[in-house]
Amino acid sequence: MGWYRLNAVIAVVAIAATAIVATTGAFLMRSATVSIQDNTAPSLIAVQGLSASVAEANSNATAAFLSAAEGEEDRQRRVAYLDALRRSAEETEEVAGLIDDDEARHRDLKDVAVALTSYSGSIEAARAAVRNGDPEAVDNLTTALDLTGSGVADSVARVTDANQQRFDNQLTSGMWLTLIGLVLAIGTLLLLLRMQRRMFALSNRLLNPGMLLATLAVLLTVVALTFSFLARQSALVNASDGGYDAIAATSRLQATANDVQTALSLRLLGGTSDVDVESPFASLSGDVDIIADLADSNREQAAAQALEVRLSRYESATNDILFLAEQGDTDAAIDAFRGSGFSTFNGLNTSIESVLSDNRAQFTDGVDGAASAVNPLPLLTLVLPVLAAIGVVFGVQRRLSDYQ
Repeated sequence: MGWYRLNAVIAVVAIAATAIVATTGAFLMRSATVSIQDNTAPSLIAVQGLSASVAEANSNATAAFLSAAEGEEDRQRRVAYLDALRRSAEETEEVAGLIDDDEARHRDLKDVAVALTSYSGSIEAARAAVRNGDPEAVDNLTTALDLTGSGVADSVARVTDANQQRFDNQLTSGMWLTLIGLVLAIGTLLLLLRMQRRMFALSNRLLNPGMLLATLAVLLTVVALTFSFLARQSALVNASDGGYDAIAATSRLQATANDVQTALSLRLLGGTSDVDVESPFASLSGDVDIIADLADSNREQAAAQALEVRLSRYESATNDILFLAEQGDTDAAIDAFRGSGFSTFNGLNTSIESVLSDNRAQFTDGVDGAASAVNPLPLLTLVLPVLAAIGVVFGVQRRLSDYQ
């Protein structure tokens, strides 16, 4: 009788320890995953969109400025600039609403908002100057563009780094407690199996419903912890590596393509080779290669191949424009810029948006899958051990009644 009571106490204590550790780890994992789903993931996507939107605003502003300098402002580019500027402001506000109470990052976003306001004012000043034939108009435009570098790019980079660090921290939140809880659950399962074997030897009765219930409940706890942990980690790692990394690469490609357009406009406005078009232009192929390497489905691979074709056409058109500019035929270069330059650039942007859409879907689907995997876990790690403890008490009490 003493053996039964002692081992019952040991089993119940082991079950209780398993429940406490595993449930705490499960709550931490679920809380972190919900935070990723509701805040971190949307913030990561929005901040990448912010960088691309600012670059798009630059390229359309310079294109509209170039057309105005040649005679009549391109209304399509003007509207595209205003749309990109509006998106930039909206994305800044969205990121501010999604990040935590990190005061430094909120200050960065306030700096971005202030810079965008100053930037839009400087663009309007440059626009008025070019209309009036002011020789300082190009300098005013350059000053406006510099604001997006000094006032926006660095702040956005710091916010991005902070979001990525938060994602990494949330990825490991509750992980060690859950693993310790899993080890305790496995140890408890072995203890219960050993108890049943000993009880059979003492009572010569194979079936003990209470102990069977306890063993099954702990076994299900082991299965639930293992499945939820592995499913969550796999979903988040795949979302990060296959989804977010591709989003970052694609957004960088989009921003770089817009930087090329901006530099081309400035080159044509100045009529000289002082503006650096070649450096951002050279990085386009490398970004497309990264996107192709990250493509992990047939659809994404097909989209990456279409992107390569679009980029090849854009590169060919850009090289033609640069060649005409270098030959001193600025008017022909501007005509080519407005014609094949815009059409191939728009085609490239369409392909980029298609790839971005797929990558965003993969990222959010992965995060949603991780949330689904851990959502029921805290309840399971609490209820199943309670059933196991009841089963142990019931099973041992049944054997003790044999001695009365």
